[in-house]
Amino acid sequence: MNARSAILFPDTVPSERMLIPLVQVFDQLVYFQTVENDAAPAELRSVLCEEMERRALCRAEVPAPLGGERERFLRLVSDLRNRRDDYAARLGHVALAGISSASRREAESRKSILSSILSGGTANASDQDEAARMLWQARLVLKLGELYDAEEGELLAELRRIRAREEHLLRELRSGEDTPFVTTVQPEAVGTGREKMQKLRCTAWAKLFALGADRTAAGSIFLTGDRDGLDMLLERYESLAGRRATHLLDCLLPAGHPQGEELFFKISRFRSESAALRAKLDAVLDNPETAGPPDIDPWSAAEEDAWAKLLADLYPAETCGRTRLRLFACPRIAPAHLFLDAFAGGGGKIFTEPAPAGPGCVVGVMEGA
Repeated sequence: MNARSAILFPDTVPSERMLIPLVQVFDQLVYFQTVENDAAPAELRSVLCEEMERRALCRAEVPAPLGGERERFLRLVSDLRNRRDDYAARLGHVALAGISSASRREAESRKSILSSILSGGTANASDQDEAARMLWQARLVLKLGELYDAEEGELLAELRRIRAREEHLLRELRSGEDTPFVTTVQPEAVGTGREKMQKLRCTAWAKLFALGADRTAAGSIFLTGDRDGLDMLLERYESLAGRRATHLLDCLLPAGHPQGEELFFKISRFRSESAALRAKLDAVLDNPETAGPPDIDPWSAAEEDAWAKLLADLYPAETCGRTRLRLFACPRIAPAHLFLDAFAGGGGKIFTEPAPAGPGCVVGVMEGA
């Protein structure tokens, strides 16, 4: 069986939530880095994900290396993190300058403010190029997305600690009474801006992919944990192709793995014992247009039972949970065009030619079972 890789979007940092289920099926998972040789925020790093990378179960790609501009970009990111109040005020002026499009002077002011922020005050000739400017902005949005995730995670962790202390104090005050109580801190209410941030991240990721050195993206399988993002891709594909994407398969996988158990031994055993079943999935992925009518599973009932039994033996649902991988074929349209059209309105001047025919791609989502 050939090695099978898949690209995660719009992730730029590996997460256990995505990797633990998907390494059972795919030989290697790829995520795009915005900057070469750049470490993720400490709050987002996972010892388990780092070990997966060391074992070549996942790897990073840099679609558009910064080269000589790397240090300038990282200085800008550092400034944004350490001087957020100053930049927030400057971006406020951008919003004000964009309220009316009647004044050319206002439009120029808006552009000059953005150029100043994006270039760190040292604009050069390359920044005047539209593609270079869009790529610079895309990198910046993705990097800010990482900082957003890190800060949100830190805040949620602190709120959970506060809630645990509050519940402990209330239990002591009630001295074991059965009277119910409600805590005042609800961590789940935090992060209402995540949906907006995710849309910005998808747009930036699409531009990074389309403007990168390799638009073909070897493997052409793209996976996400964002159902809304997948829906946007499928809707745009139907509009461009004049046909619906083909539903290839649904596949149950473990949602996680308890700490302290030997995960890598189980991954190896699951891959070995499911080799014949995964080979059948590979045949579908190699020839998605021959997969048959939508909602027809490529496995027989006996094969589905064999997969479920292996899953239950190695990853019991009560301790590992379940998630579902759903895959769809989007043939005959180049992936870069599909992503740009779905998330970035076609990318403006990036592509002026119609979306070309090509082998297309397979897209998928991880969602709750």
